[in-house]
Order: sequence, then C-alpha cells, then structure tokens
Amino acid sequence: GFAAATNQGMARCSGRYLFLLNPDTEVLGDAPARLLAFMDTHPRVGMATGQLINPDGTLQHGAFMFPNLWMSFFDFFPLNHRLADSSLNGRYPLEQTAPFEIDHPLGASMLVRREVVERVGSLDEAFFMYCEEIDWCIRIKKSGWGIYCLPNARIIHHGGQSTRQTAPAMFVELHKSRSLLFRKHYSPFFRWTHRRIVRLGVRRALARLESRRLPPDEARTWRETYEAVLAL
Repeated sequence: GFAAATNQGMARCSGRYLFLLNPDTEVLGDAPARLLAFMDTHPRVGMATGQLINPDGTLQHGAFMFPNLWMSFFDFFPLNHRLADSSLNGRYPLEQTAPFEIDHPLGASMLVRREVVERVGSLDEAFFMYCEEIDWCIRIKKSGWGIYCLPNARIIHHGGQSTRQTAPAMFVELHKSRSLLFRKHYSPFFRWTHRRIVRLGVRRALARLESRRLPPDEARTWRETYEAVLAL
C-alpha cells in the first residue's frame, strides 16, 4: 500500500525536508525551490504543497478541507456543480495567487519538514490506500504545525493512473480507509450519519445498476463491490 511503501522511502532519506511526489506528476519549472524557500522562511509551517494542474493546463483541486458530512453526501448524490466546487464539498477557491493555509493537500505532492515526521510520526500503515495523508495532516495540525498551498509552485497531475486500473477494488479500499479515518478522529454522531449516507448511496447505486447495461461480468463485479461496502 501507499503508506507502507512511502514510509520505506522516507526511512532512507537524510535531508531536512522530504518531498512526497506521485509518479503520475510532472514538476514544472522551479516549483520545488519555491516550496523550499517558503518553508525556510516560515518555520512553523510543517508541510507545503503546490498548485496541481491538469495536463491541459487547467487548475485542479489539490488542497482540501477535512472531510465533512456534506462531502459524504455529494459523493453519492451530486447536485449543482457549483456546490461540488464549494467549501461545502471541502474545496478552496482555485483562483488564488498568494500562499494560503489549508487542512490537507492531495497526497500527490507533499513537502514535509523532517522535524514534523520525527515529532508526529510517519504515515499510518493501517491505511492501505487513501486517507493516509488526511490522517497525517490531522496529526500534524493537532501538533501545532501549519499546512500551506503555494499557487505559484505548479505541478501537473495526471490523476488516478494506477487506481483506475482496478476501480472496483479501489472503491472498497476508499471506504475502508474512510471508516478507519473516522474511527480515529471523528465523533460517534459523525460516524453514525456517514454510515447512513453511504448505505443510502450504495443502495441507490445498486438499484440503478441494471439500467447501466454493463457487460454481465462487469455488472457482477460492481454488484459485489457495492455489497462489500455495505458490509463494512
């Protein structure tokens, strides 16, 4: 999984900073130098990320607020696209020019201070895939460090190049990881409500499966996938 493999890499690093960068990214220009300069001049910032962009040059959301129940709802019941791009869905405005504080970056690009890793610990290897960076950032924030996004440090992110190859399995892993994250950091009321939103959404997806006219094997795979999520 991502967390265990990344920890192996971090254990072999010796610098003051560690730069976690996914293989489906392309660093543009002097983005790493901009991140380093910002961290060097802001000693209470524990992690920084750049502005992710799509291969066509459009801006991509790569900085997020910590999960909320609206985000759980929008996952299964998408409404107006403006709501999906709003703070209700954990998004920050894309058109920003100055560095701004965030809750957590997408795990595709994270520059973290070694001192933070030594104090907070590395990624939790109980997460196989997904949410490990959110858990890490919650711990970093609780320890008093800031986390920032730098719009002028740009990185192309192709996105999902590995996980889309096994989409049904990754859908289950996503919900396993969310369950673990919420058990670690969220209230019983939040977990109770989230579970009910997921159950409603998955049952709706099961009911609509027949109308999608998928090949029999693919339909069976997705039916088993949805049932596995309901069983979590």
